[in-house]
Amino acid sequence: MNYFTVPSIRKSLRVSGGATYSYAFVSAQGQKSILLFLHGFPSSSYDWRHQVAWFSSKGYGIIVPDLLGYGASDKPMSLESYGLKRMVNDLVDILEAECAEKVHAVAHDLGSHLLSRFANYFPNRLHSATFIAVPYIPPAQLLDLQRINDVSKSTLGYERFGYWNFFKKEEAGSIIANHAESFFSIFYPSDPSYWETYLAPLGALEDWLQHDRRTVMAAYITEEEYEMHSRIFQGEYGPALNWFKYRIANGDYEEECKAEINPVLKMPVLVLQGTKDKIAIPQPKEQVGTCIRFLKVLNLPTGHWIHLEAKDVVNRELEEFVRQSEHSGRVI
Repeated sequence: MNYFTVPSIRKSLRVSGGATYSYAFVSAQGQKSILLFLHGFPSSSYDWRHQVAWFSSKGYGIIVPDLLGYGASDKPMSLESYGLKRMVNDLVDILEAECAEKVHAVAHDLGSHLLSRFANYFPNRLHSATFIAVPYIPPAQLLDLQRINDVSKSTLGYERFGYWNFFKKEEAGSIIANHAESFFSIFYPSDPSYWETYLAPLGALEDWLQHDRRTVMAAYITEEEYEMHSRIFQGEYGPALNWFKYRIANGDYEEECKAEINPVLKMPVLVLQGTKDKIAIPQPKEQVGTCIRFLKVLNLPTGHWIHLEAKDVVNRELEEFVRQSEHSGRVI
């Protein structure tokens, strides 16, 4: 399945861990670098269509996998398959297959969790790291979902990650599939503030779906793009939800503690944040100069889907960041 209209090669690779990944690959021209794009939920490699078109037209190499549980890649149901170290190793196998020694990595949403560990375990494979909507997450931290929701309820007036409680339910995947149009409309609403009421709070998303509610879809999503999303998922949301379930279970915590990972990122880091994103956690100020040596933060007037809603701005800023990173090895 070719998700892109630009010249690209859809490839398939069985990695050393046993899973088979589908990914789009565009060769670099001349001395241009390669960019690795990591999507979040509920997405696929198709989520990066605007970035693939932009950077491939300028001669950059592109590697865009359907991450585990998504698209044409394998969709294991065992939670252990979604361990971050295991999936980081899968990414390294893909880079090795394409002779990509070093890349500029760009991630959105849950993809930022994966990029965080990639940057920890294999810092020498990265020219730079860009985190969109979700900032860098240091290793060996316990996720206390109840506490996060309690704190956000007291400070924001709603639970920021209440919808995670729905995602961990066994029946969540089938509920989403049975109300796919309702689900898509609330995940890509024309008004980002809807998330404050209808997605983030405890019970809100499940109630929205069970009543099959709809809202106006965002202008940056065309009907054709919605149909492509539907064809890619084919009603199979359960495996992708395992990303949330494994994070909630703190499945990576023990391994990361034993590994004694250095949390400091020495490569240039770009963080893009949407000021209208109702589930965003801002880049922690205490990480600046401690966990992240060279950091650039950009706040854009968008919701969660920054790379879709402000695609031209994101593409320009990302290209300039890539250029600066290669010029000096740090953010100018």
